[in-house]
Amino acid sequence: MCDFQKLSFNEHGYIVRCNECSHYQLGFGTAMLTLSQADFRAFAELIEEKIFSVTENDITIHEEIKSVVIPTPYTGMCLVLTKTELQHLYTMLDNAENEIKALSLLELFRH
Repeated sequence: MCDFQKLSFNEHGYIVRCNECSHYQLGFGTAMLTLSQADFRAFAELIEEKIFSVTENDITIHEEIKSVVIPTPYTGMCLVLTKTELQHLYTMLDNAENEIKALSLLELFRH
């Protein structure tokens, strides 16, 4: 049974990591993904790339139209987001990454 550690939580969703199996669970909108550490890192990198390409290069995408397609590690499952939702997801992932770094630093001082 998983023992979750909260990494990011707000009105748009959450990101937690299991202390036992090191898997991540991401809840966002109506989707919930369980990701291995490698898949979580790849997903976070993809979102970071997407946020900068959409916000800087693609002015044709409307803020509130679901037109940003985000692939997941699961065959046949993608997230379809608005620019605003993409920004919310990016913020959640960024907050989680900051929390992961802080926890890693604290762990160094424990030993």
